[in-house]
Amino acid sequence: SVAIGDYGEVILNGSEIEDGNNLEMPDLVTNLRTQKGMRDQLIASGARSKEEAELKVQIESSGIAEHQSSISVLNACATAGVEKITFAFD
Repeated sequence: SVAIGDYGEVILNGSEIEDGNNLEMPDLVTNLRTQKGMRDQLIASGARSKEEAELKVQIESSGIAEHQSSISVLNACATAGVEKITFAFD
């Protein structure tokens, strides 16, 4: 779960990981790559099926956050190799 705050800050699973100042979001990319790698290992080893372990990201953006913040999160997901991305709407 990735939330985007009013000023572009990014909250990953309840903890702020980016302050919104760096559009490339390196900390988010690193975290997503790590999570994806662990899940890919589970799939490759047969411990979990792809449906069970594939990394899925749900983005929830503040109603007043700039659109660029959502684009930056999408770009971070793409850089990390995340393919399953959805948006949550209020």
